[in-house]
Amino acid sequence: MTTLTHSVDAVNTGWASKLNPVLTTVPTAASDAALMLDMGSAVAVSRIGIWVGLDGPGGFGFDSTDQFEVFSSADATYTTLVSLGTFNLPDDSPGTGLIFDITNTTSRYFLLNVISLHTELPAGNDHASFGEVAFEAVPEPSVALLGGLGLFALLRRRR
Repeated sequence: MTTLTHSVDAVNTGWASKLNPVLTTVPTAASDAALMLDMGSAVAVSRIGIWVGLDGPGGFGFDSTDQFEVFSSADATYTTLVSLGTFNLPDDSPGTGLIFDITNTTSRYFLLNVISLHTELPAGNDHASFGEVAFEAVPEPSVALLGGLGLFALLRRRR
């Protein structure tokens, strides 16, 4: 886990479920605490960056995400999920970003399922939230190979 540096407006950006979300151990597309992501095309990823969740309006603290699991999906229905890891976020630190290593995978669809929340007073202000989410792409081995071959060809040509 590595800390990210990022400026985020913790009140007005990010994703939050409705109040008192339904937390499920097996996420579904209809879960109140599941964030579904469509990357637009298949991408190879190895790490995920999460900026810690939201404070409420005027700085009033909502409860925030504690433990979450990352899944990849074969299609947009999110019926077949592959777990990429389970992680914990610190309690109520809006704007703080963390990087987590996930199982290397290539997919277009990802799902973040909230398993548990940090709970605080007043009761009933439960939110599952993320300030921002980013994925880190896996470097393509073919790019490194082509670069090496090009360098080798230049060195050979000079002789």
